Amino acid sequence: MVAAGTKDTAPTQSLIIDLDRGIVTMGSIGELSITKLTENSVSFQGKSEDGQTLWRGDVDRFSGLTVVSVWRNKEVLVNYNLTCRRPEPLF
Repeated sequence: MVAAGTKDTAPTQSLIIDLDRGIVTMGSIGELSITKLTENSVSFQGKSEDGQTLWRGDVDRFSGLTVVSVWRNKEVLVNYNLTCRRPEPLF
């Protein structure tokens, strides 16, 4: 996680991409809408319940590299640089 120019260990966070429903679910953030889907990436965004905070993100479908930005008043408050991994097979 990168915040305000410092690097800290990112908290454990789940990020679930549901292509069938067109949503990305992020732990305590909730459901965000997929806004663009390509062969290489998934882009998503959504607003907080009060409408004051915008969450935007992009996931590279091959490397798992993910950037999630938090916006308020048209300014970026923080960028999270994450690495997503594929889930383990059920069987």
